Amino acid sequence: MPSYGSGGRSVLIYDHSSWSGYLLQRLLPRATRFVARRGDRAGDVLADVPADAAVFIFHVDLTWAGDVPLDRSELTARLVRYGIAVINHDVVDISKRSLQHACGELGLPTTVADQSGPPDDLVIVKTDRNYGGVPETLSQQRDTGLDVGPGKGAPEPPEYLVARRCELDEAVWTRPDLVVENYVSNPHGQIYRAIRLGDAMAFMVYRTGRAVDRVPADSSLLVDADLVPTAVKKAVVELAQYRGIGFGAFDVIVDDASQAFVIDFNSTPYWGAGALGALRRLTRPWS
Repeated sequence: MPSYGSGGRSVLIYDHSSWSGYLLQRLLPRATRFVARRGDRAGDVLADVPADAAVFIFHVDLTWAGDVPLDRSELTARLVRYGIAVINHDVVDISKRSLQHACGELGLPTTVADQSGPPDDLVIVKTDRNYGGVPETLSQQRDTGLDVGPGKGAPEPPEYLVARRCELDEAVWTRPDLVVENYVSNPHGQIYRAIRLGDAMAFMVYRTGRAVDRVPADSSLLVDADLVPTAVKKAVVELAQYRGIGFGAFDVIVDDASQAFVIDFNSTPYWGAGALGALRRLTRPWS
């Protein structure tokens, strides 16, 4: 992976509905935001690219982002010809199903559940879309002209359902909008979150009593990489390289056999107003 240091040149963020309070904006506050819209084409974006541009980051808050812009590959090819490093071009599908498929292809532990497994084993039912499909809902509301200002029209993501395999209705297994995953024991009550920016990585740990909790945006404790299990680091690095991920957040849990399971990936993680603290070290190569 090439170095993403900007050397004082412009960093451009092609952003779709994920700006104020989001981690990338907090990490790179001097970056130039390009507002991404459905229907954009390469020419629309390139017309505003400054001559001193060094880095272009796709930051699209959708589960399936391959059509933003419509000719995404053409845009990337032209940016590269101009000598601009492109981040997250290949991050076009962050669904739960796609994530676990990638883990399986790499030989990493997966949470994929088989309907014919032991009937009393616990499984988790999740929506296949990122954050319960909330970003898609908001995008559709904006496209149709509905008011989605603060506190308006923003649904909450559904809670995960934990049940014994035999308790699930058969139809759940075939619904395309849902995924059924094996419940992974989490004896230490910890979820590791890995933040990747370019070639740099930072790790946080969130303590929880349940393996089904989502990680609150700014409540995790930053930890030294040396304290993170090797299996966690290995899984994140291999997955990031395989999927061409230059920015994003990986959530990982470790079971009682010390296996690391990547249970979620978000290409547009939220942070909020909390201090970044030592997380700022991710941006050192960009200064």
